[in-house]
Amino acid sequence: DSSLSQCYFIDAPLVVDEAIVQAGQGEGNSQSQILADESSGVLAQKLISVGDQFYRGTTADAKGFPGMLSLYDSANCEVDATGSGSTSSAYLIWNDIQGVHWIFGNNSGLNINQWSRQLVTDASGKKYFGWVNNISGYVGLGFGHTRSIVRIKKIKNNSGNYLTDALVAEALTKMPIFIRRSPNLRLLMNSTAQFTLQKSRSTVGTKTDSAILQFASTPIESNGVPIILTDSLPQTEA
Repeated sequence: DSSLSQCYFIDAPLVVDEAIVQAGQGEGNSQSQILADESSGVLAQKLISVGDQFYRGTTADAKGFPGMLSLYDSANCEVDATGSGSTSSAYLIWNDIQGVHWIFGNNSGLNINQWSRQLVTDASGKKYFGWVNNISGYVGLGFGHTRSIVRIKKIKNNSGNYLTDALVAEALTKMPIFIRRSPNLRLLMNSTAQFTLQKSRSTVGTKTDSAILQFASTPIESNGVPIILTDSLPQTEA
C-alpha cells in the first residue's frame, strides 16, 4: 500500500542592501562571504518552516504538502501516553524510499541562484540598490507504506505520561516485521519528550548511594532505534 505526495514550490527571496555589503567589505570581508552569511540565515528560517510542514503538514501551511500528522494511520499506528492539556508527540518512522522520505522535484534540492545588483523598493516605498537572489526548489514528503509511521501521542512531563521504552516497544509492534528489522528506523522527538524518557529510566528508591547514578544518562536510542531530536515538534498539542 503506497502513495506519493505532490511536490510544492518553495521560494525565499533574498535582498541585501548594497550599503551592508560595502560596510562589510570595509571590515575585511569579501562580497561573497557577506552574501553567503545572509543566505544562510534565510535558508535556516526556510528549513524551520519545512520542518514544521514535515510534522504538521497542512495544519502548518494549507498551501504546502501533507505532513505526518495527517498521513499516519490513527486507527492502527498510534500509541497513547495518556497526557492531557498541552502535550507533545514522538514519531517512529521507517526512513526509506519505500517508507517516509523527502521528495525533491527536478532531481535537485533547494538551490541558491546567481546574485545580481538591482534597484529595489523597501516597505516604505523608498528605492535603493541591493543584491538580489532567491532560494527555490520543489519539495514534498513521500509516504510509501501505511505502516511506516507510528505516532506516540499525548506525551507530557508528568508522572504517568512520560515517554517510556515500553511505549516505544508497543509502537514497534505496530510495524511489520520486515520494517522492524530495517536499520532505517528512526525515533523523532523534541527535547521535552527525550527528557521524560530519561526520567522514566531513572532509578528510584535506594538502589544506589550515589545520587548521580540514580538519574539515567541522556537517551540516544530506545529499543535499538536511534533518537533524532527536533525543535519542529511542538510541545503544545491539544
